[in-house]
Order: sequence, then structure tokens, then C-alpha cells
Amino acid sequence: MHLQLDPVWSELRRVLAPGGLACLNLDDATRTIDEEFQLFLNHVRVSSRFPDLGFVALPDILWRKQTNSPTKFMGSGMLPPNAYVTLEHEYILIFRKPGKRSFLSDAKMRRKESAYFWEERNEWFSHVWDKIKGEDQKLTMSETPGRIRSAAFPLMLAYRLISMFSVAGDCVLDPFLGTGTTTLAAIRQGRNSIGYEIDSGFELEDRFSGTQRISYEINVKRLKRHGEFVRSSNREFKHFNSFYNFPVMTSQEVDICLWEARSIKKTGGDYEVDHEKT
Repeated sequence: MHLQLDPVWSELRRVLAPGGLACLNLDDATRTIDEEFQLFLNHVRVSSRFPDLGFVALPDILWRKQTNSPTKFMGSGMLPPNAYVTLEHEYILIFRKPGKRSFLSDAKMRRKESAYFWEERNEWFSHVWDKIKGEDQKLTMSETPGRIRSAAFPLMLAYRLISMFSVAGDCVLDPFLGTGTTTLAAIRQGRNSIGYEIDSGFELEDRFSGTQRISYEINVKRLKRHGEFVRSSNREFKHFNSFYNFPVMTSQEVDICLWEARSIKKTGGDYEVDHEKT
């Protein structure tokens, strides 16, 4: 598997802009080979490969999925010493391509508008994410013959990472497009997106149908949560957001505005999305 993935990582090194971020969601694997149960440390293998390609490793994130039942066990159950710990987390590895990104003219304003709220920063940049549930990965044989799992991650996982490491108008690349989760997350916050997929069984048309509604709902939820934070806080707010006219903690939040996907149309093999500030 890693020999197949290594050329993809090399391509990421080539196409990323200087200072660009690569975020990889992966988990370790347990397998029984020659009657020996063991753990294969995929995150270690990938983490060692990226610096060899010239990437700079940044602190990673543990995504605690909590999808396993607490009553499950592996191995010999209640008898020591051969029971095994159940895996309830995946890794989000983060690497930066060397170089400093520059923001010129309108890009400087887009960067300010793409800021996140102070309380979001405290949650999103935590080492452990434990409030995002796993995604249903079942597929039908008619959709993708020979495959029974999509390997999809939740929309909000991609949404957070795109919010954290890009600005409105940027282009987000997904080398494993699949069900299009990364593209959908990019669309819902004013980013461009390119995805590659070799399995023709994946169809994105149906997933685009609710994009406008979901984009609006995500924005409403973020604004509502910020309002609840302001009301429940005993802090003194010295700054006001210029677009929404509500209090914010820092001067870096005064230009925040959220983008809403208003319409989507297909042109050839591409999708064009019209956005507006909401």
C-alpha cells in the first residue's frame, strides 16, 4: 500500500504552493498474518516519508471517533495477557511545504475575512478532536463494484482543516476524491477545489443537491455558537465585527465574514459555484 502511495506524496510536494499545507487523515491497521495478530503503524511510515520529500512536519491531531462499542474486546477477553486495546482514533498528519506564503492586494483582505472566531481557534487547534462522529462508509455493489467501503471522513473534518489552513479563493486539492467530501467542504466556504478519482463508480451529482442549504446551515450554526459564547462569557469585549456588528475577542476577528454557496451549475466536467457573504 505504501509503495502505491509514495508517488502521490511526491506529487503533493511538486504541486503545493510554497508554504502550502498537506493534511492526511489515516489510521493504523491491525492484521493477523501467519497466525500472529499485530499492529501496522501506518502513521509512522507516512510521517517518516514526508520529511524525506522535503516537507516540514507540524503537530498532528488525534481524531477520537468513539465508534467502537465499549463492550467490545479483542484477544482473550478478561484473561491476561493476550487481550488487545481497541483502536478508537485516527490521525490527521499535517505537513508544510517549505517557503513563506505572501498575501498581496486583495488576498490580504480575503485572509482577514477568512479568520475564525477566538473560541473556534481554541477548539480547532486542540491536539484531540472528540466531537466529530465517524461517517457511514457502506457502499452498494452497483455504485462501486468490488468495493464495500467508501473510506469517507465526515464533512466537518474537512471543513475545519480547510478553514484552518486556507483562505477564501484558495484552491484545495484532494488526490483521493471518492465521494467528494473535501470538494463539498471547500465549496461551502468559498474555496476552489480540484479532485482526482480513478474509480468511476463514485457519483457526485446527488451530493451537490443540498449544497446551498447545508452551506447556509453551517454558517448559521457558527454564528449562533459565537453568539452563545458572547452571552455566556464574563469577559469584556473591546472589538466588534464590521460585517455582523457583534462583539469579538480580538482585532483579528473584526473582518470575519462567512461565504454561502448560492448556486451550482455543471459546465463540461467542471462545476461552477456562485458565492455571496452571508
